[in-house]
This record gives sequence, structure tokens and C-alpha cells, in this order.
Amino acid sequence: MYYEEINDIIDYIENNLLSYSLEAELPRVAYASQGHLYKRFSLIMDTTVAEYIRNRRLYESALDIIKGENNLNKIAEKYCYASEEAFSKAFFRFHGIYPSKLVRNPELSIHEFKRKRCKVFISDHSSLQYTVERKSFTIKGTIISVPYSESHIAVQHFRNHYIGIHCNNNDNVELLSMVIQNEGNPIFFSFLLGKEYKYSER
Repeated sequence: MYYEEINDIIDYIENNLLSYSLEAELPRVAYASQGHLYKRFSLIMDTTVAEYIRNRRLYESALDIIKGENNLNKIAEKYCYASEEAFSKAFFRFHGIYPSKLVRNPELSIHEFKRKRCKVFISDHSSLQYTVERKSFTIKGTIISVPYSESHIAVQHFRNHYIGIHCNNNDNVELLSMVIQNEGNPIFFSFLLGKEYKYSER
């Protein structure tokens, strides 16, 4: 399961956010076992399926209150809570305030949790050719920007993508890689993958 499939799952969640059976339906929609789906989703999105659904519901319920809905029992039922009490406890854990307080003062700050999208940044291999020189060798290859939260699956996917384009079945050339920290951007790092560049290849 890769990024497009995770985005399809997120689309399904968003379109069925008010369904009581939403979480149970996801493995069928994803054509995957529950364990496989949950593991991949957590790895890529840095949150569990249950947490994503719960947080989205709690954020949307807060927006309903801010827009003027003050029937908490109705809101609890709408967002799939068994009772107003259960909803209020979950709301407090997430937002730090009880929904009844937000009803009285809709100007209060809430915890934002908007719809997320899964992205991998892979540039056209023909347009990004970097040469990084060191005393003993030079790497020529392709570079991508990777979010730390998705680093494992993003790098593996990119490696497979690179090998499929640049390496033949009988190519025994060792691939070299480099991680480059992006100053001023703690969320992403750059990952360079390529081969040793021989000056005779010019």
C-alpha cells in the first residue's frame, strides 16, 4: 500500500466521517487486512486510523459548536458517540475545554485537526541531476525532499523508483546515498541517491 492508496483511504474516511461503521469498513475498501492497513497508515501518516478518525470528528464537532449548534446530545450522536458524557470527555481530552464551555464562549481556542493529504516529493529524474563532490569520490544522482515522519516508506519507494529507471538487471554498480539536513526546515530532509561518477564518463 503506497501513497495514492492511503489518500484513497483518507478520501473514504472524509466522505464517511459520520458513519458508525467507518473503521470496520476500511479493510474492505482498501482490499487489505486490518493489520496491514493499520500498520501502513500509521507509518505513513504518523497517526493511527482510529486517532485520525477521532481527531477529525472532534475538530469538526467543535466547528459545529462555533457555527451555533448548541445541542450537545445531537452533536454527540452525529459524531458517533454513545452518549453526551462520552463525547464531552473525549472533547476535553482533545481540545482542553468541555464542549459546554465552547457553547457559552465560541471565541475560545480549539485544537485544529484538518483533513490531511499524503505527499511524497519525487522530482522528474531528468531535471534534477546533482553532483556532490568529496575528496575521494563524486556521486551523481537524483535528490528528493522527504518529510521525517514518512522517511522509511518514502525512501524505500524512491529507491525502487530510481532502480527501475537507472539500473539494469545485470547492473552490479553499487548505489550510494546521502542524507542532507535542510537548515531552517525541521520537517523535511533531502535524500540523494546515485552512483559513483567517473570523470571519464563526461
